[in-house]
Amino acid sequence: MLDSPFFTHHTSHKLPRKKFAKLLTLFILLIYNINSGEQRKVHPLNIVISNKSDRPIYEQIKDQIRSAIINDEIAEGEMLPSIRSLAQDLKISVITTMRAYSDLEAEGFVSSMQGKGCFVLPKNKEQIKEQKLREIENHLSEAIVCAKSIDLAEKEFLEIVSILQKELK
Repeated sequence: MLDSPFFTHHTSHKLPRKKFAKLLTLFILLIYNINSGEQRKVHPLNIVISNKSDRPIYEQIKDQIRSAIINDEIAEGEMLPSIRSLAQDLKISVITTMRAYSDLEAEGFVSSMQGKGCFVLPKNKEQIKEQKLREIENHLSEAIVCAKSIDLAEKEFLEIVSILQKELK
């Protein structure tokens, strides 16, 4: 579609493919919001911030929103709270909230429309698979460290994984 004659011959300048795709997505979301005929409700976020964590607050926010999107707790097209209102709710700086939303936008989970809000984009299956693989790697790394701490042999570790996999089918 992006290579169709309409887009190459009827524009005064060519947009980069990524920027055009983002603009097209924003346009679709805008049309969806206009055609829905109702005031868009903001999806309430249940974000927990830990001051004891080594992770920066913006990463804690970003990770929890990303997880909610991946796990279908927030549907595509839903509006997230405004940067200012989320900052007020969490009693943090607007800059911190802005950084979390900006990172989520860069990762392709949300799209911001100035004056309209921040909306959840359609899921990218490859992106979600990558995220889940990272989670698996993190959990397995923790399990391996734990296994090494008790000198568990690799064969025994793999047997445990095999048994658990069979039980969870």
